[in-house]
Amino acid sequence: MPVEWTWYNDQHTIIVFTFHDPWTLEEFYMADSEAMQAISRLHWTVDAIMDLSRASHAPGNLVSGGLNRFKRAASVPNTGSAVVVHASPVLRTFIRVIQKLLPKGKLRLADNFTEAETILASIRNKRPQLEM
Repeated sequence: MPVEWTWYNDQHTIIVFTFHDPWTLEEFYMADSEAMQAISRLHWTVDAIMDLSRASHAPGNLVSGGLNRFKRAASVPNTGSAVVVHASPVLRTFIRVIQKLLPKGKLRLADNFTEAETILASIRNKRPQLEM
């Protein structure tokens, strides 16, 4: 699969999406839809790490597609923030455009998983507890 997701930790508080070239927005939407179904069954906020270490290209309509993803995710109340790791310079450019169009802190960039974990821990510490 060009885009797959799995739980990042045993507590099921973080999911990780792994992208493999070549990938399309449709493939991401399919994986994201599966992940959103799993998240919607939980009673706490779930954040995401998007691992682009195996992806170097940007599919067409990445900016509008990225924005659509966050709009869809907003319909699942316990969807948290996302951190993109290992993005190529080209993908970082697209992600920075998407960041400017989203609420502050909803999408972040990190160089590696350790930095992503630190960012998400900081966000979690500031986040009010989810009431469901």
